[in-house]
Parts: sequence; C-alpha cells; structure tokens
Amino acid sequence: MSLLPSSRKGLLVALASVIAIAAIAHMAATLVEFASGDPDIFTRYHFGEIRREFDLESESNVTTWFSSAMLLVCALLLSAIGRARRRAGDALAGYWLLLAVVFLLASIDETAMLHEATMRPLAARLHPSGVFFYAWVVLGLPLAIILGIVNLRFLQRLPRRTRLEFIVAGALYLGGALGLEMVEGVIATKIGAGSFTMFAARWLEEVMEMCGVLLFMAALLRYIAEELPHEPLVQDYRRGLR
Repeated sequence: MSLLPSSRKGLLVALASVIAIAAIAHMAATLVEFASGDPDIFTRYHFGEIRREFDLESESNVTTWFSSAMLLVCALLLSAIGRARRRAGDALAGYWLLLAVVFLLASIDETAMLHEATMRPLAARLHPSGVFFYAWVVLGLPLAIILGIVNLRFLQRLPRRTRLEFIVAGALYLGGALGLEMVEGVIATKIGAGSFTMFAARWLEEVMEMCGVLLFMAALLRYIAEELPHEPLVQDYRRGLR
C-alpha cells in the first residue's frame, strides 16, 4: 500500500486548487481591464492593491511567494532523498543533492528576481531582439541545456515512471520559463508588450511553471513513498498522522 495516499493526494489537490483559482482570477481580472479599456479600473475602485497581490505577472506578491514556497518544498524533498541515498551508498546521491541546490536557487530567484537583474547589463551589451528580447534567456537557455546534459545519466537510472514524470514536469516548467519567454520576446518586438496576445502568453507561462513544479513535487512524494518506505522521513510522516 502506498504511503498515506489520501494525505498526499489531499495536499496535491489543495495546491492544484490554489493554482486553478489564481489562474482563473487573473484571467478574469485582465479580461475586465481589456473589456473596459481601462487598465486602472481596479485602482479606481480601490482594489488595486488586492489585484496586484494576486497578479500572476507581478513580482513580490502572494502568488510569487506561493511559487517560491513550492520550489523550496521540492528542494527540501530532493535534499531528503539525496541524504537517504547517500546513506545507502548510492553513487547517484550527488545528483539528488545537486537538484536540491538548483531548486533552492530557483526558489530564491522567484522572490529576489536575480535573473531579471542580468537583463539591463546584457541588453546594453547585446542589444537583443526577437526570441532574445528578454536578455536573461541568453544565459538561461545554455544553463538549462548544460543541466540537462549533466543529469542525463541520472535520469536514465531512475525508475521508468519517475523518469517520465520528471521529464514531463521539466518540459512544462522550462517550456513556460524559457520557451514562452522567448515567444514573448517576439511578441514584444512585433506586436507590443501591452497587447492581449502578450497577456495570454504571460498567463500561460506562469500557469505552466506552477503546474510543472506541482507535477515534480507529486513525483518526489510518490518516489519517497515507494522507494524509501523505511526512511526516518517516511516513518515520522506516518506517526505524525496517527
């Protein structure tokens, strides 16, 4: 029997519900702004701050914290798996710990906006346009490729289902974070950053990123339950829900 399926599924359903509500609310609010022709309509009716706090495209708000927290939880789960595998003498334990560091940095970046700090100096030197209009992609794309190559052996050694879940989750997340960011660069260059097309692309980007992280978290929780049933982490989890 799998580890506390109702509790694990309950957590994932709750997180998925938050993502769905945030995505629908953001879409509805933006449609109101476009339909009214007034981008400040919520501010005029004294709902501007509430709108900003739950805006998927804004930084340093509630939705940013939520995304950052999910990335941090993944980092903690990866670290726990890595330490368990190292105790078992697994030669691939270092890969789990490497991913833990990557997700920790991603969590920090989500709130500190580190990647955006590179945009101005890169843009000043490269004068990018089109797919590289958002200049941080010039660094992000090769880093993602290198990380994929480094972890190729690790992926091949994972259980088949876990490997597939990791690939799907990674494709969703990177497809949003990098793929759609590049599409948005083309839209910004040819149509403009204030267009509804740009809004739709940015909305989809944020939703894909959050869904990718959620799927990855689900894969980690299932892996822990099925592959590490006797680890202290799992035993403590079981006792805590008795």
